[in-house]
Amino acid sequence: KTTTYTGSGITSNTAGATIPNGTLVTLTYKYTYYTNSSCTTGATTTAPSAVGNYYVKATSAATTNLNAGASSCVAHTISKNTNNNLSKLSVSGYSISPNFAAGTLEYTLALEAKSITINASAATGLSTVSGTGTKNLSWGTNTFTISVTSQSGAVKSYKLTTDKSFTFTID
Repeated sequence: KTTTYTGSGITSNTAGATIPNGTLVTLTYKYTYYTNSSCTTGATTTAPSAVGNYYVKATSAATTNLNAGASSCVAHTISKNTNNNLSKLSVSGYSISPNFAAGTLEYTLALEAKSITINASAATGLSTVSGTGTKNLSWGTNTFTISVTSQSGAVKSYKLTTDKSFTFTID
């Protein structure tokens, strides 16, 4: 099995089983993690949360009507998280267009200001965001890139284009 790293481990589970007489029995499963493919070394019941290759066995305790059981040793790989989306993008005091959506990569903003503050949050704490903070504006078009780098190194760039123009009234 391959999973993507989320920062939290896999926990024990319960399941129901119906025995031949029709009685529903609750089984509790416990997972044991190992460092080798024969499930003989590095045993721990603490679920791994770091990226890497692990091996796991599930065991169930005996009940009044059922014997204890164990699964075979199964490979479990935790891959680096590839999520490079933003969950939030805004400019302090202004509205961007269109409204923020993680899948939209280009935004615009018309304003009359000397600077703006770009705010952004990654969709996961395992990604890093760059290109935020206070930005000085030049007259005309200004383009800023906000980049999100996933744990796996995949980069997604969001573009914010501002149009700093002035309206003058001549009497």
